[in-house]
Amino acid sequence: MAYEFKAPRTYSDIVKDFEKYKKEIFKGVWLVRYSYFSQFSIEQIKQFDRRITNDPIKSWKTIDWMVEMVKKREDFDILDGTHIKLVYEIVMKYLSCIQELSQNNYSMNRSVAFPIEDMVALDELSLKCFNMISHIYGQQEADRVQDIFDFEGYGPISKTQIGSGIEELVESRKTVHRPTYIDFIIERATK
Repeated sequence: MAYEFKAPRTYSDIVKDFEKYKKEIFKGVWLVRYSYFSQFSIEQIKQFDRRITNDPIKSWKTIDWMVEMVKKREDFDILDGTHIKLVYEIVMKYLSCIQELSQNNYSMNRSVAFPIEDMVALDELSLKCFNMISHIYGQQEADRVQDIFDFEGYGPISKTQIGSGIEELVESRKTVHRPTYIDFIIERATK
């Protein structure tokens, strides 16, 4: 097999991709199913008439909405299998851009910090999608999709690049069945 030279990506290439996937996170819509009550706070639900049911709702939502649902620990399903793969790809590529910006100290040079809570929620969303892909298409397809993303060959990341909260995250992080970007960041930030 011939060696394929891959030139390092420039800052402008990374930022262009970052903005592209960021736009998809906030603008692209995907068909999801979620509980009626997940739209309301506990206080609002207490004021409901008892006859209101918690029937599932189907609606078109953004990845940003999904991230907020993950943060609130509300359940939802992406209804189209191809959409699940696309959401997974967008989230992973967005996290990959953040990883590249952090790794190459671009964020420090431009005084940009990536909110750790958002990164954790994005990573949890990618894990949810990974598990859905595994359930729908089988573990082999999930592994094939996962293999697209490379976690090797990166050096330490400064704690200042990912903001506060890394120590609590290290303590609270549960083991998952695949490497995650948050695990990558924890590993590099704690060295």
